[in-house]
Amino acid sequence: MTVLVILSSLSANASAHETPRQANTYDPAHKVDDHSFSVDTEIIWAIDVIPPAFQVSNNQLAGYGAQAVDWFIERIAHHPSKINSMPRGRAFDIMRLASATNDRTVCMPGLLETEARARDFVISETVLPQFPVSVIIRADQADAFAPFMNEAGEIDLVRLLLDRQFDAALESGRSYGKLVDDILREYGFDENVQKTRQSADFITMLTMERIDWFLAYPIEAEHHRLVANHPAMIKSLPIKGMPDFLDAKIICSTTDAGYHVIEHTNAIIAERPDMPWAKGYIDLLSQGDAKRYQELVKNRQTLNIRSGN
Repeated sequence: MTVLVILSSLSANASAHETPRQANTYDPAHKVDDHSFSVDTEIIWAIDVIPPAFQVSNNQLAGYGAQAVDWFIERIAHHPSKINSMPRGRAFDIMRLASATNDRTVCMPGLLETEARARDFVISETVLPQFPVSVIIRADQADAFAPFMNEAGEIDLVRLLLDRQFDAALESGRSYGKLVDDILREYGFDENVQKTRQSADFITMLTMERIDWFLAYPIEAEHHRLVANHPAMIKSLPIKGMPDFLDAKIICSTTDAGYHVIEHTNAIIAERPDMPWAKGYIDLLSQGDAKRYQELVKNRQTLNIRSGN
């Protein structure tokens, strides 16, 4: 299924002066067949277009996130769907209003669960576990980083930053997550650490050996490598203390149809532990990361896999 992207015309204030609809009647403890509400209610999928998960090409949504959304939309056939491209903050405002008025249902894919989001919206089980921010290096330089690795195959970021023989690049103004941000605030200001807003250039800098490593999501780094058509292979090193996965989920407004979408989503997730919708993500990872990802997912139930939000 190919989904056209509609530039958002939704307004967070569009229903401000309308009479609120009847309050939600959906009880998530019940099964789908227990409900009599209309299942042809349109679902608006709000997409924050950020490559490589979501990108627009010829007015069509592309990227591994788009492939996953398509996969679920095709199987939640009870509801017609519309894709709207809009910034995340605006989408949240519209979702909160939809929950209050029960006049529309808005869902967003690919989000992490937080206390605030759990309070305001209905959230699915994990749809797509993704690798967190990692240290990105040239694959042929992996041996040089061995002294900083522990037995679990994780790199000690503090020790790496303290070794001024290794030059690094960071994106100015970016948050890499609390653990990494705390480390950078204390150890990330030496002369061997460059800071710039041109993060897409980090791959070129790495290839030209102007830097030895940088921080990025593995999927993000490989995307930039492919776009820049650099032949040098890269390798991601998991950071000590970080989770193995960040759990991306689907979030919907707390309307009857919103609960319905999440219930169906969770049923699909339970039925398909092989996650066929993750193919686009796996295909975009580097060869080594793809192998590691599949092994971790396969053994997630038996290994002590650490997940984060």
